[in-house]
Amino acid sequence: MATQVFSVPISGITRPSTAKSQPSSRLFESDEQRYLNGYRDAQAYHERARQFARDGLRPSLVFNVASVAIECYLVALCSRFQVMPMNHNFGSLMDDAVSLVPFSPALHDAIRGLDEIFGICSLEDYFHGTPEAEDAERSLWICQSLQEMLASLPEYTTKNDSSPYA
Repeated sequence: MATQVFSVPISGITRPSTAKSQPSSRLFESDEQRYLNGYRDAQAYHERARQFARDGLRPSLVFNVASVAIECYLVALCSRFQVMPMNHNFGSLMDDAVSLVPFSPALHDAIRGLDEIFGICSLEDYFHGTPEAEDAERSLWICQSLQEMLASLPEYTTKNDSSPYA
């Protein structure tokens, strides 16, 4: 059944709309597909953050793009072990991730520390800090560490068992 698309004028702005809401195909993807897509997306954002750093762009831009990569790496890690994180702030993602694989104290603390800059998941205490050069460098180190962690895991398997690393 095809979805009919039409435009709805809102305050002088024309926005596309759909007659019937359709779920995203990614909502129903398998854990394996979610893992593969998340890992691919993480690597793409990670590479773009490295490119921005090499090109000397603003530390806040490098940090923000690397932060998306970090989120994607962590979601991919969780999907790798058939865990669907229900909240995507860094503390919540780490709560799930540390139950699956071991993290060095430095990596653990660095990822959890990202919520000090990104307080965007709280309605009461919303804030978004301004990342400095050291934040950008740290975010790239986190990305590299997570990429190495995921690359070192055994090949993906669809059997629904607990992590051999926990």
